[in-house]
Amino acid sequence: MGLLTNLAGKAALAGNFGSAPAPLAPVHMPIGVLPFYTQHQQQIALKVRESKISFSGDDFTIKDAMTGQPMFKVKGSAVSMRDSKTITDANGQTLFKLKKKILAIHATYVGTASHSDDPIFSIKSSLSFGTKLTATFRNVAGDGKETELVLRGNILDRNAEITTSGGDEKANESD
Repeated sequence: MGLLTNLAGKAALAGNFGSAPAPLAPVHMPIGVLPFYTQHQQQIALKVRESKISFSGDDFTIKDAMTGQPMFKVKGSAVSMRDSKTITDANGQTLFKLKKKILAIHATYVGTASHSDDPIFSIKSSLSFGTKLTATFRNVAGDGKETELVLRGNILDRNAEITTSGGDEKANESD
């Protein structure tokens, strides 16, 4: 199983989409670079499961954990030095492109707008015990300010915590 295998808990892993994951604490304002995808009447848990073998270059689908309906599709390039991926909605409309920076001390990915190469966010990994990823973006869906979210995870315990750079908890999910 990959690092992003599952955000919905063991019920989704077993293929049981009828069991609800534990609810997360509400966030005080929308957070994101694509405002349309932050407007929901209820909480949505996503199931992310990368394919172990993909001839097309790391393609996979991100589904609603409750219904199993596809929400997003990730299309990877079979041969790419920059490990590029295109993220689309369920209808195939491109939302953004993700490319790995070639020359960086830590693994760094840059998300660019679908219609240009303008960066809209970056994700950087850090050397630490466990997993630590830092996402930096302008919060278009909320206050428009530069925002930094930090994911700290423990792959052995299969849990993760997302906080702001100041330590305010946004979500805590475990299996």
